[in-house]
Amino acid sequence: MNIQKMTIRMCKSLIVSYLVTLALMLLIALAIWKIDLGGNVLRGIVIGLYVISSVAGGFYIGKKQKEKKFLWGLLTGCLYFFIFFILTVTAGDFTGRLGIHFVTTFLICAMSGTLGGMLA
Repeated sequence: MNIQKMTIRMCKSLIVSYLVTLALMLLIALAIWKIDLGGNVLRGIVIGLYVISSVAGGFYIGKKQKEKKFLWGLLTGCLYFFIFFILTVTAGDFTGRLGIHFVTTFLICAMSGTLGGMLA
């Protein structure tokens, strides 16, 4: 398989993931504006956002790649997390602690991307 073609497909799958993230964040912002959501509800919604976005990206790359779809989905989920992490650090919203939240969020994104690839 051509490296350039694979790179383009991976970039497109990440764009799909982040477009889904953007759309869901707008819906979450609207919900927060209209309804008073508690902290635990908001945490659950954010986890759902990670899952849906990673599944969407994994599904997209899985449809494009005909072999080893789950591995491509896994790679998409991992890259989604690391790009999101880099953006968080760059924005100055990072507390400097890499605890269990960091690990669980990474696993959620990785497994969700894998699931998306397997469903494709």
